Amino acid sequence: MRSLFVKIGSGFTILMLLLIGTFSLYFYTHNRRLLLDYARTALLYEIEQRVERFREDIDAAKKDVLFLSNAQPVQGIVRTIENNGADPLSAKDLDQWRGELASLFIQVIGKHQRYSQIRFIGGMDRY
Repeated sequence: MRSLFVKIGSGFTILMLLLIGTFSLYFYTHNRRLLLDYARTALLYEIEQRVERFREDIDAAKKDVLFLSNAQPVQGIVRTIENNGADPLSAKDLDQWRGELASLFIQVIGKHQRYSQIRFIGGMDRY
């Protein structure tokens, strides 16, 4: 009879260990999946936020480029170069226009912290 109780007890112990192991594995995989889903959602949200900020920065840069390309010193430099150093609309020479453009660039850099450098690159590469 004692042998029967030992066998039943051993079988019950083994069954309980298997059940505990199964439930532990289930809870581990379930919680792991939940944590991965949460991390994925958080990362996607962060990526969306960064993409939006990047788009805003690109749009702001486009506006700044349009503003600078239409600025009087840029137009004056182009006219001066196209007319061999003499601006037909003003009495300014290339160095004067460069000085005004440098002042404008300093103002833009001071206003927009995202810029560390602004350059004028002419189509004829003479500036």
